[in-house]
Amino acid sequence: MLLTDLTSQPSQRYNLAFGGPLTDRLSFRVTAGHLAGDGLQENVGTGANSDAPDQQMLAAQLRYRTALVDVNLRHQQTRDRGVPRAPVRLIDPDRASPTVVIYDIYPVANWWYLYPTPVPSIKHCDPRQFRDYGGLCDDIENRVLGNVTGFRDDRSDRWALTADIHPSDILALRYTYGTTRTSTFNARDGDDTDRIASTPDPAVPADCVASMGLDACRSLEGVPFADTATAFIEHNHESSHELQLFSDFDHPFNFVAGVYHYQNQSGWG
Repeated sequence: MLLTDLTSQPSQRYNLAFGGPLTDRLSFRVTAGHLAGDGLQENVGTGANSDAPDQQMLAAQLRYRTALVDVNLRHQQTRDRGVPRAPVRLIDPDRASPTVVIYDIYPVANWWYLYPTPVPSIKHCDPRQFRDYGGLCDDIENRVLGNVTGFRDDRSDRWALTADIHPSDILALRYTYGTTRTSTFNARDGDDTDRIASTPDPAVPADCVASMGLDACRSLEGVPFADTATAFIEHNHESSHELQLFSDFDHPFNFVAGVYHYQNQSGWG
């Protein structure tokens, strides 16, 4: 079986599946898939558009079935090396101060100091709308600004097991198990601008030198600047067990009873 998905959005999905019986009771299925896209989040800077998938998937499944039991075992591996989404700014940052204070404690360099380019996501909004008014306008756009193209390497490994047992015509027992391990590495533009350093002084942005000259920019408290990138690594492992008992009585009353257990472990770095 071949499935092709072409939509009005700039993305394409292709899936291929094949399988069949191995014995009278055992069968198999193999599925492969590819998802690619041009990026749903426009970057108006010099970097590539964000939220662009480049995903490959491969899965294998075995099924054992008799009159008493029906067991399905599936293993799937997925990897995505596309461009991740980036945060969308809701307010215009401070452009008048060379430093900003984080959490009212830590002063850090303000990469937006004297930066002339408007924030694209609030192009049609009052830049004070969230900061001063406490609300959001209706014309926020999914657009970002950056000169660093994001990078993603997400991997997942999944196992799933379902076993149905029919001890009688009126009762059925089902056990479901699943476990998933994922690792995520994302990197993107860290200063949310498309500023680049000037050639004579890397601590002074090129747009300032072009408009005011190097000496004038240096006199403005140094015009702090660094073309930064942000990266994070996350690992996650989750597993679950579920046991259910179903009835199939020949009258309106039936029941489903069961127990469920879920466990999750996550870590950064």
